[in-house]
Amino acid sequence: MNQIPAVQATEKQLERLRAQRALYSRAKTLLGIHVIVSVPFAALWSILGVFYSQTKVYAAVWGIAVVLLDIGFFTPRQRTLKAKAAKIQEAFDCDVLSLDWRCIHAGNRPDPEDIVYWSHRAVPDAKLKDWYPPAIGQLPLPLARAVCQRANCWWDAELRRRYAAVCIAVVAAVLLITVIAGIIGHFQVEQWILTGVVPLVPVFMLGLRQSIEQRDSADRLDALRRHAEKMWAEILAGAPEDRLTHESRELQDEIHDNRRRNPLIFDWMYNLLRTGQEAQMNRAAEDLIEEAQTRLRLKL
Repeated sequence: MNQIPAVQATEKQLERLRAQRALYSRAKTLLGIHVIVSVPFAALWSILGVFYSQTKVYAAVWGIAVVLLDIGFFTPRQRTLKAKAAKIQEAFDCDVLSLDWRCIHAGNRPDPEDIVYWSHRAVPDAKLKDWYPPAIGQLPLPLARAVCQRANCWWDAELRRRYAAVCIAVVAAVLLITVIAGIIGHFQVEQWILTGVVPLVPVFMLGLRQSIEQRDSADRLDALRRHAEKMWAEILAGAPEDRLTHESRELQDEIHDNRRRNPLIFDWMYNLLRTGQEAQMNRAAEDLIEEAQTRLRLKL
């Protein structure tokens, strides 16, 4: 009843998905470098400080340098890559979900040269072919859009909550190690702070910021998911199609904004949770399709 499954499987759309995946991967690589210079190296300085007190000055300088690199390079570059990836994803969604492109909101469409360049740098992934559950092809377009947009929001929110919990666990573990090191070294409080805590400030900043940002993002996505569910109910109640298209377009604007602003999640976490979440998403789509078909039959 709609062309979403067929359109999303075309080479043009798969190329866009590969491009956005490569852009996000590059941004995550930068985040990984940031984490490496923040966490293991900071922990090393802290351990060295336990046994060699003369290293505490170098440890403090290292901590300050990492913070400055974060502000001056890592964060701005990641923001640029995320914005470009979100724009390419928006082009995919507009074509697949049959929504107009909003220049006033998203700017100009992504350059084809950028899409080609980044798509060639993506790791092959056969699962990109069915970005949205194929079963939605059984629904009228307004209902299928609502299912896809709801799936977008649910998927992202669930992933981010789990990742936020991991970040807090890492911060707690690092703090515990620091306390144990201080006890072993018989440090005074002042010495413990200078030698054990100051070098780890980038670790605490990174972990806490990641956790807070991931949870905030998940909360925003939950609000968008509830809006998609409200739209679903309106469609089944017989709301006019032009109004529903307008609401879908407004919701898509918010989804695009969220993609630009969302903090990154490492690929290893994404891949770890992906299979289970895909099964949940597909099952939810099947339940919604069954509900829609039952209610539409009753109306007939």
